[in-house]
Amino acid sequence: SSGINAEYGGIQEKIEQQESLINNIGLRNNFSVLCMHWEMKQVYTYLSHFGVIWDSFVKTQLSAHSDMCKLWQGTGKFTNLMISAQSSAPISYQPAQPAAPSSTYNGPSFYDM
Repeated sequence: SSGINAEYGGIQEKIEQQESLINNIGLRNNFSVLCMHWEMKQVYTYLSHFGVIWDSFVKTQLSAHSDMCKLWQGTGKFTNLMISAQSSAPISYQPAQPAAPSSTYNGPSFYDM
């Protein structure tokens, strides 16, 4: 008889835990729906401002890209100058030789720490 009561108590406790979990999930869902409701109200309230902000953003981007285009077009003369200089002067290439480590360094060493 006491074994049955202990088993029943364990089952009852598990049922209560599950009910508490289900209730908690329900409360979270309700809160999420409430948050969505208020966010949508804000979206609809400020939707008219979005068009003005977007228009300003597009104009700014167009202006910036136009300025960059002018700068890149201005490099044409310099590029032509480099191309003409390259074609008139031979280019010699010598691979760089690795430099030997200097033995005259007297500063702190990693191994001194």
